[in-house]
Amino acid sequence: MCGFDSRASYGIEGVVDVHHVLPLNQRGEGITALEDLVVGCPTCHRPLHTQKPVLTPEQLRQRRLAPFL
Repeated sequence: MCGFDSRASYGIEGVVDVHHVLPLNQRGEGITALEDLVVGCPTCHRPLHTQKPVLTPEQLRQRRLAPFL
């Protein structure tokens, strides 16, 4: 979502969270398709869940960039 590089920051690969595009409590039971998942850093993942309805990754990107536009 943000381009965070955990190797550059922490010296390790793979510091990521996986976000369900459609929240689990809305989609019901079943198998999650890869298309329904987005990978992002923990700092970007948490704000997605602070709004109701949950923000989309694109909405978060727009909010992050807004101060610079």
